[in-house]
Amino acid sequence: MTQCVPTIKKATQDPGDLFQYGPRQGNLELRQSLANFLAEEYGHQVSSERLFITGGSSQGLVLLCNVLSQSGDPVFVPDLTGSSLDIFRDLSLKLVSVPTDENGLIVEELDKLLKAHSYRKRSATEKKPFWGFVYLMTIFKNPTGQSLPEDRCNALIEIIRKHKVLCLCDDTLACLSYAESDPAFKKAPKRLFAYDQSRFCRTWKHCFSWIIFYNIQSWFENWLVGSPTKCLRTFKK
Repeated sequence: MTQCVPTIKKATQDPGDLFQYGPRQGNLELRQSLANFLAEEYGHQVSSERLFITGGSSQGLVLLCNVLSQSGDPVFVPDLTGSSLDIFRDLSLKLVSVPTDENGLIVEELDKLLKAHSYRKRSATEKKPFWGFVYLMTIFKNPTGQSLPEDRCNALIEIIRKHKVLCLCDDTLACLSYAESDPAFKKAPKRLFAYDQSRFCRTWKHCFSWIIFYNIQSWFENWLVGSPTKCLRTFKK
């Protein structure tokens, strides 16, 4: 029996998942491997405790919306955004188009639209602290291939903080750079939540990021300050 002790300890690292089909947050070894992979790709530490495995991007996005939104909440999306919009419609969320130019989303226009739709604000609660979402790709956007410039990323973070909305950032293409064919793509731009580093936000940050492997397996990386497992605990319920 003593030989079984290490195996039993490993299998019961998370007592809450002991009698489930599998860990709700995702297999620990998989999350650790993904964390190491992401840390190497992004150039900064990534914690496996802030990764949440889902069975595809659609499941993950539905999970996020079900947990953090309610019917009628607005979702601000850039022009020429096609993917995932049906999910928002099916969940009775209000789509609001944001103008773009050759550099991507025009943050000043987003600021104006957030002000114009502020009448939709509802009372924030501990579980639903945001009254709306901003959904976009900031790196190698599909279908235009644009990457949002650094000055706009910084401005965007300030705007979503000011208006207390959540940014859902699709970083599916963030790891795709082709140094062999074009030296300019040797390193992909920083993901949006890398700019979301305010020390004043102690409970929630304002960005979620997700990435997909061949539309088979996806994961969320949840960057929370002060209480990093708070949202993940909500997802597990």
